[in-house]
Amino acid sequence: MTVDTQQLDEAFLDLMLADDELVHAEFDALIAACWESPSEPPLDKPCPPGGGHPARPPSRRTRRGAGGLGRLLPRRPAGRARGPPRRRSC
Repeated sequence: MTVDTQQLDEAFLDLMLADDELVHAEFDALIAACWESPSEPPLDKPCPPGGGHPARPPSRRTRRGAGGLGRLLPRRPAGRARGPPRRRSC
């Protein structure tokens, strides 16, 4: 008498899934192995000044004096919004 692979797989799954506690324990073990628990911050080190965020880099823009040249390039109208295309009359 030979048992094919599909029947063997089905019998194994029936056996494994019959015990709910075993299924939950295996699931919890898989999750615990894949995800680390959140670690607590070290208590011996104080937080850096400024809340631990790095300082902003200085701006690369140059400041112009009161008699500056103004804008060098023409400015596009502000608030340009896209809408549906206009209907064409045939």
